[in-house]
Amino acid sequence: MPDISPPPPGTALVRRERTGVALYVCEPDPAAARQILAAARQIATERGWEVAAEAAVIDHCLLTSDPQSRAGWTAVRQFVRRPEINVLLVPEIAHLGWRWSVWQAEQRHLHTHGVSLASVAPMLDAILQGGER
Repeated sequence: MPDISPPPPGTALVRRERTGVALYVCEPDPAAARQILAAARQIATERGWEVAAEAAVIDHCLLTSDPQSRAGWTAVRQFVRRPEINVLLVPEIAHLGWRWSVWQAEQRHLHTHGVSLASVAPMLDAILQGGER
């Protein structure tokens, strides 16, 4: 996978008034994936974050599959180019890529577009198990 270069020096970051979120889940079990996505949406909403239209994506595959081979991840890479998205919410950071070099390249892609990564595994566990956060 090619490395993704950082933005040129002097590129100003754009501050946004609200937090626009894309959700991404990579899970082979469709029922579990829907539950995880619903819990992630709940976490975003409880924090006052707005899930962008059509920016909640599930890939039904194993985390070990190359992100570039996942249709959903390809869509996410396009979503993060939208100016209203500034956070990608995932259950675990491994959803970006299983190997370190792949994960790093995907993380750089997000940062190049001013998007932060938020991993919410402990909060998801509490919601899915019915406990307190």
